[in-house]
Amino acid sequence: PEEPSEQADELDEDSDFPWFRFGDPNEGQSEAPQQNLATATRVTLPVVQTDASINPGNSGGALLNANAELIGINVAIASNCGDSSTAGSDGLGFAIPINMVTRVADSIIAGEQPSHGLLGIGVNDSTADTDEDRNVAGGLIRELTRGGPADVAGLRVGDVITAVDGIPADSGTAVSALIRMHEGGKEVVITYSRGGQIGQADVTLGTLDW
Repeated sequence: PEEPSEQADELDEDSDFPWFRFGDPNEGQSEAPQQNLATATRVTLPVVQTDASINPGNSGGALLNANAELIGINVAIASNCGDSSTAGSDGLGFAIPINMVTRVADSIIAGEQPSHGLLGIGVNDSTADTDEDRNVAGGLIRELTRGGPADVAGLRVGDVITAVDGIPADSGTAVSALIRMHEGGKEVVITYSRGGQIGQADVTLGTLDW
């Protein structure tokens, strides 16, 4: 049997790179790997967005970079076709990042229930802010769960979260996605803006019920 692909440590979110996707959209017909040039985009959902040609049948297949390193698992496409049976790629595909795949798979293999992190906040885009932080891209904390992870760490309503463990978050959705990338109980560093001043807080995440 073929040796498994090496796993990439992380994605370079600021550069173009060639990558490949594998799968069988032709229901058993032989198919060569397809190559395209794509840009890894900043995470706004817990998926990698790519312009690879991903079609029905590719879900669960590997997304590789030019070094044959596994960077994600193909999971979905955006298509203008209303019929899922004939839907094809419009150049907008999505893959679950390999870091998240590995974390969840390792839990399942160990016989454990996979978990996702919980910050204990309600969050909007920072454009909804009204003070000195309104021009800071990030997630505006609109409510806190009393005694929750964010509350215990000293975060406040009105803070704008701009990064999670050093990864930029430019919207409320991005904040939620980056938190979900971690398991419950993980300690992360939250970077935030409060009254125009930048601060950081060490937060031990709770566990999302699902």
